Formats: sequence, C-alpha cells, structure tokens
Amino acid sequence: MSSLNIAPNPKAVALLLIIFLANILIIKKLILESFLKLKKHRDALTTGSVAETKKIQQQNEILQKTIESKKKEAILEAQKISEIMISEAGKKQEELTREAQNKASAFLLEIRKGIQGDLLNQRMSIKEKAQQLSDVFYDKILKS
Repeated sequence: MSSLNIAPNPKAVALLLIIFLANILIIKKLILESFLKLKKHRDALTTGSVAETKKIQQQNEILQKTIESKKKEAILEAQKISEIMISEAGKKQEELTREAQNKASAFLLEIRKGIQGDLLNQRMSIKEKAQQLSDVFYDKILKS
C-alpha cells in the first residue's frame, strides 16, 4: 500500500507563503490602495461639497436677511414719500379750493351788484312808467 505523507514540505510551504504574500502585495498595490485613494477622494469631494453647500446656504441666509431689511427700508421710505405727496396734494387742494371760493365769491358779489343796479334802474323806470301810464290813462279817461 501506499503511504500518505501528511507532513508539510518546508520548501513548498515557504514557496506558497511567498506566492501568497506576493499576491497580497500586488492586490494591495493595484486594487486596495487605488480603491482607498478613490474613496478618500470621493469622501473629500462629498464632504467638501457638503461644507461648501452649508457655506453657500449661510451666505444665502445673510443675503436674504439683507434683502428683507432693505425691502423694509424701501417700504418705509416709499410710505414717507407717499405721505409727503399726499400732504402736499392736500395743501394744494386747499389752496386751489380757497382760490376758487374767492373767485366765486367775487364773481357772485359782482353779479349781485349788477342785479341790484338793474333792480334799482327797474324800480326807477317803474315810477316813470307808472307816471306815464297814469298820464295816458288820465288823458284818455278824463279827456274823452
């Protein structure tokens, strides 16, 4: 019968160990280090993007607050200008109304004077016409 040799050959074990270590070094150099380098680069980009995004968000928030404050200032300024314009328009309206009232009063006074003058003239002419009518009536009734 044949015999089974279970004892390892030290040369064969050493050779297998060298091949195993060479494979590990090659795999480490070609695959593992490249993968770790790529992962580190991706993590840096991702983390950098997150940090940059947070920074941009903070800048946006600051800009938004600045815009809101300037918007409020502009609204207040517009309200002040509006109030000034309304006040000036009110003053101008009062001035124009007063001027129109004065012109209307002067015109009405002039018309009243004219009417009173005409009335006085008509009253004077009534006396004359009444005198003429009475003279005509007298002449026609008494002389006939």
